[in-house]
Amino acid sequence: MFKFKLEKLLKIRKKEEEDLGNLYALKLKEIEKEKINLNKIKEEENKIKKDKIKKKLIASELVQLQNYLIALKKRENEQIFKIKELENEAENLKNQLLEARKRRKILETLKERQYLKYLQNEKLADQKTIDEIGVIRHLKKK
Repeated sequence: MFKFKLEKLLKIRKKEEEDLGNLYALKLKEIEKEKINLNKIKEEENKIKKDKIKKKLIASELVQLQNYLIALKKRENEQIFKIKELENEAENLKNQLLEARKRRKILETLKERQYLKYLQNEKLADQKTIDEIGVIRHLKKK
């Protein structure tokens, strides 16, 4: 019966890879959510600019609108910065995931090689037993 001595470690590596994959997927979803928020800010900014052109506004309203546009631009820049940070975190998680995958594959390859060696040894042992039976039968015939 084949038993891989590092099976527990292999299970740990698989779990680690799975956890990192889940974290990476969550980070990508978070990035998408923040990009949607960024698009909403840009749409609001464009809407305000179009309304500003269409309407005849008095000076105080223009100043108010301009201050609002400045605030929107600030929020847009903050959102862009936040997205870049999240993308850096996602890239870091992706690299960790790739490393975890390599470590798991190394153990799986080792397990496969050991299993093939085990099968080869089993085959040799079976052949030896068959040979011994053949020798015993031959000796009994004489």
